[in-house]
Amino acid sequence: TFDRVLMNLPMIAADFLPVADQITKPGGTIHLYALQEEEGEYRERIGSVLPGCTINERFLRSYSAGRWHAVYDIKKGQAGTNFVP
Repeated sequence: TFDRVLMNLPMIAADFLPVADQITKPGGTIHLYALQEEEGEYRERIGSVLPGCTINERFLRSYSAGRWHAVYDIKKGQAGTNFVP
């Protein structure tokens, strides 16, 4: 398992959140890069895979008209894996 996982393919990274959860240590951080059209677009999806995690969202740059590149820094809880199949 890892302390930090980088998910830097913004078009498909969110599809692999369950895998990232399984390989990230309790208390570890997952960096999820995403292309989005509105602020917080991935928060609900992240919360459903990693309940109890802490999420910090940052705008990185404009990608195209109405879309931007963002990163979600997801801090896992200390109590072990959050994965719910």
